[in-house]
Amino acid sequence: MRYVSFMLLGVYLFHAWSYLFLNDDAYISFRYALNWVELGEVSYNPGERVEGYTNFLWVSLLAAVYALGISIPTASLILSGLLGIITLISSGALANYMAQRADGALNEHSTLSQSRRMITLSLLAISPSFACWTSGGLEVMLFSATLSLGLALSAWTWSAGHLTEKRSMCVGALAGFSLGLSAMTRPEGVMIFGLVGLYRLWVLVRARSWLTSSDWGGILGFVLLYIPYYIWRYGYYGYPFPNTYYAKVGALGFWEPGLRYVGEWLLFHMWLMTPVVLWLVRLFSSKKSEEHEPWEGERHLGRVTILCGLALCIHVAKVGGDFMALHRFLVPLLPLSAALCSRSLASLYRSLVSTVSLDQRWIKFSAIMILAASAVLIHRDANRIGSRGGVDSIGWLRQFSEQCAQTGRYINQHTPEASKLATTAAGALPFYAKRYTVDLLGLNDEWIAHHVPARGQRPGHTKAAPFRYPIDQGVDYLVYHPTFSLSQPKPSVRMQRVLSPHGYRWESYRVPGLSPPWWSVWKRSPSPPKVDSSL
Repeated sequence: MRYVSFMLLGVYLFHAWSYLFLNDDAYISFRYALNWVELGEVSYNPGERVEGYTNFLWVSLLAAVYALGISIPTASLILSGLLGIITLISSGALANYMAQRADGALNEHSTLSQSRRMITLSLLAISPSFACWTSGGLEVMLFSATLSLGLALSAWTWSAGHLTEKRSMCVGALAGFSLGLSAMTRPEGVMIFGLVGLYRLWVLVRARSWLTSSDWGGILGFVLLYIPYYIWRYGYYGYPFPNTYYAKVGALGFWEPGLRYVGEWLLFHMWLMTPVVLWLVRLFSSKKSEEHEPWEGERHLGRVTILCGLALCIHVAKVGGDFMALHRFLVPLLPLSAALCSRSLASLYRSLVSTVSLDQRWIKFSAIMILAASAVLIHRDANRIGSRGGVDSIGWLRQFSEQCAQTGRYINQHTPEASKLATTAAGALPFYAKRYTVDLLGLNDEWIAHHVPARGQRPGHTKAAPFRYPIDQGVDYLVYHPTFSLSQPKPSVRMQRVLSPHGYRWESYRVPGLSPPWWSVWKRSPSPPKVDSSL
């Protein structure tokens, strides 16, 4: 079985490598980390305290690694890869442990525990979403790891009656600390902590009990970490929520794309429905189940995972899902779900073996081939260049990020340091250009986020700067949404008519290494010298 585990780890690494990319939005976090180390301030533009990110812990890790001399884009891939490996292995170990506790004897070599570990590793290794967002440069794997650890430790402390009071408090504190880390990684972590607390209160009320030492430890572990951080960020940025919240709030009509987003995630991971299928099989079966009852901690973990999963799905559906493919917002639910669903899948497998006259190896082979074929089809579709239903493919995200990165390097080499840019692509292009940038979508601009009404139906893109805003800011290069072409393009007559009076002219550049090679921009002409009328 050890060799099979290593083989599945290799499958996961190959699968993740096949998606390898850096998303343009990740470079926003990169820029904050860069300025933190080089300028001593957690800002997008020097001197402007605007919280245009929602992943403080991820920015902190990137800044720390950059301070050691590793480039931030490289650091993001290394950290995400390591966290993905740790999460994969830990999920398999958790499934193994839960099976051992259900058997009543901690025998790690039992058939059931080994089966559950292999099933968990297989589900995650072949999952397109889990593999894809191992890269991307965002905080997905960090949130997955901290959230999984926090929920698993919480469930364990609630069922570990053999621990002394002091040790129980310490483990509870570690659980709360892990949930605090997840809340510092993504704002949804605060909601998760609240739901965990509500579930625990429900359990205690039913048992007519009061908070235990592990509960107090969990509360202290979370509060002592998260509250000082929140006080700092509120004092530093001056708002109770990140600027990204204000830039995205206010739009309506997102339920349809949001529910479609969640539905596609469930379709891509149909094994999430196996507990329901197993329940239906047992409901209509005349045979009584001879399986061991699940360990108490597994029951707690299953309930709290379902509760948090439902809440997160509703939240994601309400905000319209995402414009990036393969469900990054829901990936953090997969590790625990895989470990928990391994029990149902193992039970279904045993039912098939006992009722269908097929060789066990054929059943295993068929299941793996179905998962693999699905993953191949999803991979092929995700790596195409294009968008569908307002969702950009991974291939398009990869290409756009590389184009913006190359253009940003060109700007850095061919413009004065005091130049100002304005663009909707606030990631790779400004990161490599290292120029003051007006983010026209308001994620990193306080005025746009707080004063522009929301419009449009694209998640995360509902506010945009008024026409005069970047001009009044004295922007030298109006990039807007970067456009790239095979041949030198001509300007829009309408745009030329409205921008020319403000001193902007259309210029096109053939950028070395860019594909397609031509990039165009509205450049502000220097003011003509004043003529002394007395001469």
